[in-house]
Amino acid sequence: MEETGNIKGAAQVFLQAWNKASDDFEKFISAWFIARLQKDDPEKINWYEIAEWLRQTPKQIQQWQDKLTNNKGDIIN
Repeated sequence: MEETGNIKGAAQVFLQAWNKASDDFEKFISAWFIARLQKDDPEKINWYEIAEWLRQTPKQIQQWQDKLTNNKGDIIN
C-alpha cells in the first residue's frame, strides 16, 4: 500500500499489526513502520521512541534468529 501511495491505508494496516502483535518484537516492527508514515513530527518521534523502548537485546535477537532458522528448516525438511 505504501508503495502505491496509499499512505493512509498502509498506516491503518501497520496500526492493526500493532494492535494484534503477540510480542515486543512484533510491536517494535509495527511501531517503526507507523513512525515512518506519520506526517506530524512529534507523532513520528513518539512512535520512534516507542520502537526504541521495544528494541531487542542481542540475546533476544539470537533467539529470533534461531526460531527463523528452525522455521526454515521445517519448511525445507
